[in-house]
Amino acid sequence: MNEETEVSYATEEQVEAGEAQLERDIEDMEADPVAEEVAKEVAPETKRGIKETKEVLEALNVLAEFFARMFADGQVNSSDFIHVVGLMKNLDTFGSAIGGFREVDDELKDLDEAELVELGLAAYGLVKKVVSAVKK
Repeated sequence: MNEETEVSYATEEQVEAGEAQLERDIEDMEADPVAEEVAKEVAPETKRGIKETKEVLEALNVLAEFFARMFADGQVNSSDFIHVVGLMKNLDTFGSAIGGFREVDDELKDLDEAELVELGLAAYGLVKKVVSAVKK
């Protein structure tokens, strides 16, 4: 029983043809409303969104702005009390961030490209606010 097993590999053309057929099949499935409903039943939507992540970013921004304004003159004194009052006005922001903090890890694991761009833009906007606070 010493048979040699012959192994054959797909040619590049065969691979390309298979990929093209797969793309056509996916397009057909996406266009078929029945297939879409079946897909939802088999694999329900698992997207988590980024609400809690954005709330944590906002809370971090509030803290960063607070510290930037507090230490803008290089010292802490009684004139900085106004910044503490401003921080207290944002307690709801901290409450939201703390309430959803445990969800952030799962949200980040489930990011798609659109959510990544949205978070990037949100972070950029927050950094601009902090830089503006430092320059004041």
